[in-house]
Amino acid sequence: MLIDFRVKNFRSFKDWATFSMVADEKVELPQNTFEAGGLTLLKTAAIYGANASGKSNLIRAMQRFFRLILDSYNTNRVKQPIPEYDPFLLGAETKTQPIEFEVRLLMGGVIYRYGVAFNRKEIVEEWLFEKKKKEIQLFMRTQNRIELSKKFGKEVAVPANGIGPEFLLLSFSALNEGISRSIVEEVRKNTIILDDFDIRFHGFITSDFVHRSGAARKDACRLLTSADLNIKSIQIIDRSLPESLVQEFKNNVPDSEQAAVLETVKRQESIHCMHPVFDIEGREAGEIPFPLAQESEGTKRLFAFTEPIYATLESGGALVVDELDASLHPLLQEHLVKLFQDPQTNPKNAQLIFTTHSTEILNNRLFRRDQVWFAEKDDLGATELFSLLEIKGVRKDLSYGKNYLLGTFGAVPKLKSLKTTGHDKVK
Repeated sequence: MLIDFRVKNFRSFKDWATFSMVADEKVELPQNTFEAGGLTLLKTAAIYGANASGKSNLIRAMQRFFRLILDSYNTNRVKQPIPEYDPFLLGAETKTQPIEFEVRLLMGGVIYRYGVAFNRKEIVEEWLFEKKKKEIQLFMRTQNRIELSKKFGKEVAVPANGIGPEFLLLSFSALNEGISRSIVEEVRKNTIILDDFDIRFHGFITSDFVHRSGAARKDACRLLTSADLNIKSIQIIDRSLPESLVQEFKNNVPDSEQAAVLETVKRQESIHCMHPVFDIEGREAGEIPFPLAQESEGTKRLFAFTEPIYATLESGGALVVDELDASLHPLLQEHLVKLFQDPQTNPKNAQLIFTTHSTEILNNRLFRRDQVWFAEKDDLGATELFSLLEIKGVRKDLSYGKNYLLGTFGAVPKLKSLKTTGHDKVK
């Protein structure tokens, strides 16, 4: 479970910014929270902001950090630049300074705080702390100088000459059983982060699951039918791929990968949504299959969400989505939020974190004030992150969406007239 995440000097984040899923004790809608590890945590959180405000960069920061954790100790990275390095470029002093990430995770009732600072060439600092009753240091690394606690030292044997400067100690020590491996597996299995590419990729994964598993087919059917899309069921109808599509893949996919890619595409092409057919008197008189490819973008996107949503609900992990509102009606977005906030559909207290522009769902019936976050750039182009709860004078009965559009909370575009901008500056 995600407690909080901090980032510094990454893309538009110049100074430390903290995103927290820790609930305030005095805020409304207690059903949107759960108790775990001595903390009260939020089930969902929505992040708002103007275009280019940096809200997607928060998602990218999580994505890069977790990818670094999973891929760091990899032979392909030996003596190579660290690809996750992407600093704030609008400050003369920040272009070569380290990026810093830190996360707190709750695992088995224990809080782990793990962080790293790195530049393009090396890990500059790395730390891991554990908290049961009080927080204790498990390891501290400053470049290749490593301090291990007695407890952690039993789990890992660091070579006399240290580990490569481009590798994480956490990833290296995860080769053995113990705390590090548990953290890496928590990230690998219980944290799903989706941008637009990942969502399209998960469309193929969902298709594969639906093709292989009757339970997955029922999950997809349940989600689509609950969304009032006029879909009765999902069926697998194997058909030959159009020759034009096969030829396109042959022209663009390496020979060694063609068979696997074509099989994956064939599985997705075989997914059909069954729609009701009506007689002349308006009575249901059967069903007709529509290929998934012919459905609306919203239907295809909702279908792609099936596997990550149900996998997250099943694991009790965290699902992080950039632009949940893309191709989805506001009521569908609200429907997905309620899946995570309802204890009947989310008994394991999985978490949903997402960015959106939809003010239709920004209301005090759906969200607490500590569940609503804003990203806003300052005059120097650096992103600041803050929650609705941090804004003074915001009552719980206020119209959140209306006041956000009025600019009461900030984090909206500062628009200028087209009559006075643009053409005179073009060279």
